[in-house]
Amino acid sequence: MSVDAIVFDFDGLILDTETPQFNAWREVFADHGLQLEPREWVDVLGRPPESQNFYAMLERRFGAPVDVAAIRAKRKPRLIKMIEAEPLRPGIADWLEEAERLGLRIGLCSSSSHEWVEGNLHRLGVHHYFHVITCNEDTTEHKPHPQPFLHTCGRLHVEPARAIALEDSPNGVTSAKAAGLFTIAVPNPLTQLLNLDHADRVLESLSAVTLAQAIEQMPRA
Repeated sequence: MSVDAIVFDFDGLILDTETPQFNAWREVFADHGLQLEPREWVDVLGRPPESQNFYAMLERRFGAPVDVAAIRAKRKPRLIKMIEAEPLRPGIADWLEEAERLGLRIGLCSSSSHEWVEGNLHRLGVHHYFHVITCNEDTTEHKPHPQPFLHTCGRLHVEPARAIALEDSPNGVTSAKAAGLFTIAVPNPLTQLLNLDHADRVLESLSAVTLAQAIEQMPRA
């Protein structure tokens, strides 16, 4: 298979924002005498932010209204501190450098906002690698629908069948596969709890192989 482009997810794939998000919410639930289990969290991963209404979940389980403004004021700085302590996930920098060296078009396809994604990419020093960045604002449908990846490939001017998608969640894998991309799942500590068998390949880490090796090991068309 000839490859012209590679498309990265962001949250959980480039940067493990999902474990800090979960831990920050687990602290909120604990403050209300409740437990938040990983299995309750992982089902929404890869979906847009509006589908992740944990304030509503908290109120349902607490059985009474909660002070959303006070919770947000306490949780946000704690979350930012935890996320800023997270490095790029293993192998990400190497794959980005190698993709550039190989002359591939490099895209990003995320369910989060441009402000969130691009702000973190700049902070991590990798924004310049990406030719196209597709975020929540750019499409009317979101993962697991194929539209985000189709939109990204269109802006990259590549056929989906000649692109690799890197995802960490089942919703992301479903989206990329439905769009026609060869999809590699790279689970993080939370999404490893989920079934990613519908991906074309699952890697424990991008540091396990080089990009060139991954391309070489893909099925021949």
